[in-house]
Amino acid sequence: MTTQTISRFNPVIPILYFARTQLLAMLRNYKALLIGTLTPVFILSLFWFTARGSDDAGVVAMMFPVIVSFGVMLGGSNTAVRAVNWRQQNLFQRLAVTPVPVGQLILGDAAAQTVTSLLQGIATLLFGTLVLGFAVEVDGLLLTLLVLLLASACFIAFGLVIASFVNKAEVANPIYIFSLMPLFFLGGGLPGIALPTVLQWIGQWSPVGVTNALVLPLLVDGQVPAGALLKILALVGYTAVFSLITTLKFRWE
Repeated sequence: MTTQTISRFNPVIPILYFARTQLLAMLRNYKALLIGTLTPVFILSLFWFTARGSDDAGVVAMMFPVIVSFGVMLGGSNTAVRAVNWRQQNLFQRLAVTPVPVGQLILGDAAAQTVTSLLQGIATLLFGTLVLGFAVEVDGLLLTLLVLLLASACFIAFGLVIASFVNKAEVANPIYIFSLMPLFFLGGGLPGIALPTVLQWIGQWSPVGVTNALVLPLLVDGQVPAGALLKILALVGYTAVFSLITTLKFRWE
């Protein structure tokens, strides 16, 4: 039985194989892995250093789960840049001659980046608790990891949306960050900041907002927040919409 026959009847096998290959490549890329991990760690350390011993220490403790989420969300930038790079280098055309459909290979790459982003989020979580001394509720850790996994997949899908409309790799990252930062602040990046009602609603139901609304009470209180199922469905829905846009608009050449 040929590889083409196997992939036709069991498309999961090539997806998992390519995901494993990409995951190992990402973990061996120490510079990129270190930068992706140190970015949220640096932000967290900066807030902790400036607020320690002051009245703002409690606010920073509330920001800790938000920054953990933010570290996971950054993985979408890597996906966007890599997809545009592959298009510029005509790599998709070379992949197209393999027995495995290109879409399955993209799915495998996205799966690998999802796992990598989750590992970076876990690293930020461990740094905050073991080094900086932030307290978290153990009871909510497992569900927190599940939410972070869903958030990672959502923002990687968002990165592919950006890659669908951007032609240059050096532009993909700034556009991703430019899109993410407003959502980060609207979605609870700075707890306690008063915003107009419309902006509060937008931020609350943005991908960042629903992620933070789930992660923050899970880590701080160990409690499943009210309306958790609706927020999870919203996160899954965003992922589905982003994936659909990518399917319709992504250009392989």
